Amino acid sequence: LINGELMLYGVVGDHFDFVDGFTASDVAQALAEHGDGDITVRINSGGGIANEGMAIHSLLKTHPGKVTVVVDSIAASAASLIAMAGATIEMRLGTTMMIHDPSGITFGNEDTHLKSAGKLGKIAESYAAVYAARAGIKKPEARAIMKAETWMTADEAVAQNFATTVNGDGGLEAKAFDYEIY
Repeated sequence: LINGELMLYGVVGDHFDFVDGFTASDVAQALAEHGDGDITVRINSGGGIANEGMAIHSLLKTHPGKVTVVVDSIAASAASLIAMAGATIEMRLGTTMMIHDPSGITFGNEDTHLKSAGKLGKIAESYAAVYAARAGIKKPEARAIMKAETWMTADEAVAQNFATTVNGDGGLEAKAFDYEIY
């Protein structure tokens, strides 16, 4: 929480302090500190842990004040789901949004991998429901967008109803990283 704005920069769900990031617990604490009023949430994140993204989305959706999301550089993967919690979602000029299927790492035998695939399918269905509701589309269409790993400019995100406006003042330079580790 900086100057009354919630800054979600870095990895979603950075539980082990490997890199700069934030968790659902961090967001819950910041919202409690902020209080019930309107809040601006600024995002610059390539994503992270899918369940943490859903928890943060839920925290923001149930916040009593108006939630305004501003994408300062990138909202990808779990961070794009978090962005969907905004009553308004502003994409700065030059920013990007990426929506894709969740992924994970499994160690174990065939049954363990099959169970993991089933869990990923359930998480994907949950994410698709959020994206579909935001964009005003049906869940199968949202799933197709996710499976295609869809990258959008600010204008494209607005055109597809994943954002509400483009602010022409420009955003931060996107940082290159391997989001597939999420």
